[in-house]
Amino acid sequence: MNVLIDAASDEWSADPRSSSGRLYDQATGGNVPAWDIKGFLKRRKLRIFGVALVAMAIGTAVIFSLPKTYQATSSIIFQGERPEVVRVGETSRDVPFGPDTLASEIELLTSEELLDSVVKKLNLTADPEFNPLAPRAAHASPLDPVFTFISSTIEPVTQEADRLLAMVRSKEPVRTSSDAAQRELSSTITAVRARLAVWPVGVSRVIHVSFTSQRPETAALIANTVASVYVDTLLTNKTKTTQEAHEWIDLRLTELRDRASKSAQAYERFRFDSGLSRGKDSTITQEQITQVSSELTQARQRAAEAQAILGQTRGNSLADIDMLASATGSQLLPRLREQLAQATAQQAEGDFRDGSDNPRRISVRARVADINRSIAQERERIRQTIQSRATVTKQAEDRLAKTLDELTTRLGRSDGDVARMQALERDASADRELYTSFINRARQTDPAVNYQAANARVLSRAAVPLQPTSPNKRVLLPAALILSLGLGTILAFVKENSRRGLTSMSVVERTMGVAPIGLIPLVMRRNRISNRTFEDAVAFVLARVIMPSKGVVPRSLLVTSALPQEGKTKTSIALAAAATARGMKVLLVDGDLRSRSLSAAAGLDRSDRTMIELLRREITIEDAIHDNAAWGFPVLPAGALASSPMGLLATGEWEAILRRLEQMYDLVIIDSPPVLVAGDTWLMARHSDTTVVLSRWGSTPLPTVELAINQLVTAQANVAGLVLTMVPPREHGTYNSGDSVVFSPQMTRYYDGKRRLS
Repeated sequence: MNVLIDAASDEWSADPRSSSGRLYDQATGGNVPAWDIKGFLKRRKLRIFGVALVAMAIGTAVIFSLPKTYQATSSIIFQGERPEVVRVGETSRDVPFGPDTLASEIELLTSEELLDSVVKKLNLTADPEFNPLAPRAAHASPLDPVFTFISSTIEPVTQEADRLLAMVRSKEPVRTSSDAAQRELSSTITAVRARLAVWPVGVSRVIHVSFTSQRPETAALIANTVASVYVDTLLTNKTKTTQEAHEWIDLRLTELRDRASKSAQAYERFRFDSGLSRGKDSTITQEQITQVSSELTQARQRAAEAQAILGQTRGNSLADIDMLASATGSQLLPRLREQLAQATAQQAEGDFRDGSDNPRRISVRARVADINRSIAQERERIRQTIQSRATVTKQAEDRLAKTLDELTTRLGRSDGDVARMQALERDASADRELYTSFINRARQTDPAVNYQAANARVLSRAAVPLQPTSPNKRVLLPAALILSLGLGTILAFVKENSRRGLTSMSVVERTMGVAPIGLIPLVMRRNRISNRTFEDAVAFVLARVIMPSKGVVPRSLLVTSALPQEGKTKTSIALAAAATARGMKVLLVDGDLRSRSLSAAAGLDRSDRTMIELLRREITIEDAIHDNAAWGFPVLPAGALASSPMGLLATGEWEAILRRLEQMYDLVIIDSPPVLVAGDTWLMARHSDTTVVLSRWGSTPLPTVELAINQLVTAQANVAGLVLTMVPPREHGTYNSGDSVVFSPQMTRYYDGKRRLS
């Protein structure tokens, strides 16, 4: 869209000459088109296939140059838990077969000890395939002279380098031949382990042993040797363990025999010395304790009864006398009590009938006193008797208690003796059983009478492979093809993303805010159709630029770009030629006072009648204009200037010259410097009727173009629009845009004179 700048306003107005006739909406922008995969492949197919072809050729050469390797596999079956050789309690039991057992056997198959036996058995240290230090057999090769020449050339250099290194590095200890042999053996074992693969088959007890070698016979031989050495190792270890166990059992039998005899003798001797014997139901001591305990209980009961009776002798009441008489069985106390009762009754009757001095009353009173004395005497006698009985009873109780304590102590000692006797009996029995067990083990582990077999056997031996396992060309070649195409696609994608410039008219309108005027293709040399396409594209751009705006036809056209090398000079010449072909009187002005590329193209770069002298008023306009018969229109060259030309352009002389040229010619086309190079274009564009900005297709970055247009806007230039130059027809046609068909094959065939009538 053409943009007109009003000096009194900062607003943008739409130019009716614009193809869209509308302003660019900076707020909303536009929909960014989706990435076109089809167009990308069409644009970059040559790069993709070229890179893929080179990469595939390199990959194929590498694949076919890889050394062939052969793989042979043998199988071993593990036959279960190993038989128990010696079992002492539960300390030497083998773990049951499981994944950990199988993993242990796999570690044994790849152990250094087993591989050492394999290497020594097959003498692999003398094989250059596994020992780099081993001498190699001489094989004639067409490249041997080349290798000999290279070796003889670099040998002096390597010798000198070794001498210098020997001077600076510390002295290493002298290595003996045994050390060298051990290093060779260790490196050979490492190389063999690297080519050995051992793995279990599912959840079975089968183990595969696979070996890879450059020779099929060697691969099968080493795989079978590893399997057989493994089985032999198991058998050897088992036989060795059994022999060691038998020898150890023999040494222990004499000791166990003496130990069992001594323990039995100790048991019998202690039983005899302790005199332990049994009664009817238990030991004699236990029966005595039971009897004494019963007697002690009775004695304690009698003592308690005596104490109770002794307490009753201290009472004076009739109830106490009755209880005492009942408890002791005394006959006197009841009679004395009756007598006392009669005498007491007579005394009471006399006290009532007779006086106090009556002799009969005195006699009765004396009788009562005598009876009380007799009762007291009898009570004392009974008390003394009971006291004696209690003392005797207490003594009997103490004696029985002492006897019970003695028996209890004796029983405790006898229980300890019994426990010790039982311990001695258990020891003797255990020693006897252990001795018997060792006798049985000695018979079982005797190599002279027992057959030893390994816990594993070779299930299948490895056969000599007929086909190499690597390089697998059926897999590697398709993989190389896929990787090559992928590499080509990646490089093409990188190249695609590195394109920073504008690629279509729609992108110009959507991102730049100016009208897309047209596309100018890249001209192919000696191509008639390409030249005609270029001429028509330039004529179309000229027609759009000089279209009258508000009834006014522009008389001056400034052609500029953001950066150099964007086709500015060639486009200016082509525009002048197109205007001349339309019958217009045209003047082409070289406004680039720095590079003067237009003047050089016209052959006027050394002229002394140029724009510089005209700006200095040293010559007239007529003197500065040069006719160019080859081009068919006059040219105003730039001239050489040592200092900056901005001073000349800022004097106002340029505006007067331009107005005079507009009166002399129908169209003045000015080839100006790039906008971002200096301020010359800023000064020149503000006085031109219209300005066209060129941008090299897919090259000039969008921010750079935007900056150039903004500078022209600040100069109040009338920017007619933007033209994409150097458009590659084939690549441009692969983009998914509306103008992608402009240079398509069906459009370019229109220029072919051999097309048929429709």
